[in-house]
Amino acid sequence: MRLNKWKRSLEKDNMCELCGLQVESEFHALVMCDHARNLRSALRKIWALPSEELLSYTGPDWLLQFMSHAPKQMAELTAIMLWRTWFLRNKVVHGAKLIPVSVYVSFLLNYADSLQLSQCKIVKKDMKGKKSILSESEQSRVDIEKRKARQLLERWKPPEQGCVKVNVDGAFNQETGRAGIGIIMRDSTGMVIICAWKAIFDGMNDEEVEALARLEGVRLAAEWSQSKAIIESDCSTVVLAACRPGLDKSQLAFVVNDIKYESSLLAGVSFQFVRREQNEIAHELAQLAKRTSHSAVWHAQVPQCVESLIAKECNLFHE
Repeated sequence: MRLNKWKRSLEKDNMCELCGLQVESEFHALVMCDHARNLRSALRKIWALPSEELLSYTGPDWLLQFMSHAPKQMAELTAIMLWRTWFLRNKVVHGAKLIPVSVYVSFLLNYADSLQLSQCKIVKKDMKGKKSILSESEQSRVDIEKRKARQLLERWKPPEQGCVKVNVDGAFNQETGRAGIGIIMRDSTGMVIICAWKAIFDGMNDEEVEALARLEGVRLAAEWSQSKAIIESDCSTVVLAACRPGLDKSQLAFVVNDIKYESSLLAGVSFQFVRREQNEIAHELAQLAKRTSHSAVWHAQVPQCVESLIAKECNLFHE
């Protein structure tokens, strides 16, 4: 920690390098820094994390005190969050750039999910003849609960009131060169504002098609909405490129710089990475464009191939 290095005359000052507001102690880096607070705030919408009052400094053993009194699941999720907070702090201190909190959240959801599966206490039948310790009915209930939990984490989430959310996706066939992009824009109630798909005939690779999908989504948002827009994609490379300040100089520079220009025409815009399960409708629309080599922009309507997905997502977030 910088405070410790400063005490040993290894640093000129002891202020936090991320926020620059307070002395960088272990507690500050893990709990009080704006970087840590933002990640915790985003995760608290999904995980059962402790309140801010519970994460208070009670002395050098504050973390041990908290862990010894917290419920088991809360303690485990808090440990994962603090581990990632510390890891990201180290990366930034050593020269890496900050990336959107949504990317961190998506990583932690995937990580926690994989841990849950690997630590599952159900003993499956193996070559030695061991059987499950649960009855078939108990196993069935466990499977149902796991599906419900996964569905809750992976569902599409509507934007806040006064914002629109634009989900975009690209589909590319390397062998045939056929490609398509899909876009769907919805408001805070889940109502469809714009549904669009477009065939792409000169795409070079997956990333370029994904970038073109992002560009078309931003353009449609600027044309059809005067609200702040949240642009979601399941391609992290394009998300990161669009979030970098200044002119892009990568192979996708001509598309990424157009995205940045078109974004400046919006009342406000943020780019977020989501899992494929949260981007199903845009994915299906991109597949439709690729399959049919057809393009269309529909207002307040959707094609039959995504009607059931729209209904499912609306039911989930109204529950």
